[in-house]
Amino acid sequence: MQTETFLFKPKWPYNLNLSLQRLKRNPIYTFGEEGVRRTLHIGGSLYLIKIYFQEPGRTEVKVEGVCLEGTMEPERVRGVLERMLSVHQDLHEVYRYMNGMPKLMHLTREFEGLHIFREPDLFECMVKLIIGQQITTSFATDLTRNLIEAVAKTVFCGEREYYIFPNPDQVAKLQIDDLARKKFNRRKAEYIVDFAKQIDEGSIDLFRFHDMADSDVMRDLIKIRGIGPWTATCFMIFGLGRENLVPASDIGIQKAVQKVYGQSKRPTKDELLQLAEEWNPIASYVSRYLWETLRA
Repeated sequence: MQTETFLFKPKWPYNLNLSLQRLKRNPIYTFGEEGVRRTLHIGGSLYLIKIYFQEPGRTEVKVEGVCLEGTMEPERVRGVLERMLSVHQDLHEVYRYMNGMPKLMHLTREFEGLHIFREPDLFECMVKLIIGQQITTSFATDLTRNLIEAVAKTVFCGEREYYIFPNPDQVAKLQIDDLARKKFNRRKAEYIVDFAKQIDEGSIDLFRFHDMADSDVMRDLIKIRGIGPWTATCFMIFGLGRENLVPASDIGIQKAVQKVYGQSKRPTKDELLQLAEEWNPIASYVSRYLWETLRA
């Protein structure tokens, strides 16, 4: 097995360990004492990615890529890791805007260096979002694990076994009853299998969304059965890396706004959208920091 070590020097402030916490409930990630590991398909190869925790007082990030199947492509892996870990994102401009908002300025100190980490695979990103629609985070974690186990694809590296997130072809071959037996309701199971079939057949090309405006991405995504505005917005934030969006129907964001802004009741979607006008052009980052207040 080929192993490549990647060293990144992101711009300060950059808090890797804090930013990784969002992934703790994702069964594809394994947290250990030294860092976080996950399997990942890049090109035609399968890798085990080892992200080492940041040392106190240092911004450097160390990542190892172990090629388990296929051929090691260091530059391609580096590119995926750079986008995934947001190592080139400069938060100073984000903080300049947030520090100009009295209700938000304390968040830049409380969560200094918190970044939006992008999902490394667009299919995985969308499937996990469809799973997470209108259910608790813990139940979404269980269903994601159940989907992986329905395909029963794992790999051993050393003495440890790691999940591999299924590809579109594998999910497309599942029967609705396969997922129904894994605690999926039938409608959500249909959404996921149908989506995988369209990806596998080529009728949906997720990569083309990279070059489209937010409004055009939203227009095309909500035409797909099982994808609504919340799912499309989160896909654009965590999959495509769009910086000026807010999932206004998200109950978590609404609760966070109520808490941070000291409101007597949770804002409605329309009220939140009106408030979020002042978050332009960094609404995605404000949303990320507000979500973090619910974990703190």
